[in-house]
Amino acid sequence: MLRVHHRPRDIRVTSCHCELSSLELMPIHVHHYSVPEFLVSSYGYLLVQSFLSHPTVICLFRVSCLSLRLSAYLEFLVSSYGYLLVQSFLSHPTKNDDDDDDDDDDDDDDDDDDDDDDDDDDK
Repeated sequence: MLRVHHRPRDIRVTSCHCELSSLELMPIHVHHYSVPEFLVSSYGYLLVQSFLSHPTVICLFRVSCLSLRLSAYLEFLVSSYGYLLVQSFLSHPTKNDDDDDDDDDDDDDDDDDDDDDDDDDDK
């Protein structure tokens, strides 16, 4: 079990070690977690919200549990107050990726519909 020793007010968010996912932002119910209680989802997805910026906006981040170090978690995820608003996104990553692909296919279908509208204008 990891033990994290820190002074919450001394920690600042200095850089982003995660890639912003293209998945749609979702409204969720969030809870307060202190750093020692923070756990990364086994699927590597986090929903992170900080009181320091845009309290009503929740960003979906995709993280690699294997590549990030504890110091990176502290840098990116801990606000100056030392608390997180975090909830794990429990869907499987490959399922989410497939959903994104489906959305792309839908966009292609919409383009076909636009072509049909153009034909109507020609008449």
